Amino acid sequence: MTKISSTNAKELSRRRWLQLTALAGGAAAIGFPNVLRATDGNGKLNVGFIGLGGQGRSRLKELLGCGANVAALCDVDENQIGEARTVLE
Repeated sequence: MTKISSTNAKELSRRRWLQLTALAGGAAAIGFPNVLRATDGNGKLNVGFIGLGGQGRSRLKELLGCGANVAALCDVDENQIGEARTVLE
C-alpha cells in the first residue's frame, strides 16, 4: 500500500486545476440540454416542495406565477401544508 505524504496530498498544480476545471465545464455543457428537457410536452415544469414555511411558500407563489405545475407538497407540520394549499386555490 502506498502512502501519500500530507504535503503532496494538499498540493494542486496549475495544470491539474486546469484539467479539473475543463472537465467540470465539459460535464456542465453536456448536462445542460438535459435540464432544458425537464419540462413535459406542454411546456409546464412539474415541481414538488419539501418544507413549506415562509421561504417554501414564497417559492411556491413564484413558480405558480410562472405557470409551473405543482405535483407534490410535503412538510412535517400539517399547518404549513394547509397554508400552502390556500396558495394553490
